[in-house]
Amino acid sequence: MEIGKPKRRITVNPKSVPIPTPLPKFPDPAPVREPTRPAKVPEKVPAHSTSTSAVSSVPNGSGQA
Repeated sequence: MEIGKPKRRITVNPKSVPIPTPLPKFPDPAPVREPTRPAKVPEKVPAHSTSTSAVSSVPNGSGQA
């Protein structure tokens, strides 16, 4: 009987197609946090025209976070 239960769970896995959908959403927020950390490094180079890019990157990351 135990073998039958695991088989039923396998059928639920394929039906859990919605789980793969949320996965794509995770990658989106992940990349946003990555740029936020590097943005802190450029903070030392805000004197250059990069200051505008860094500033616009910071608010974007905070808004998404």
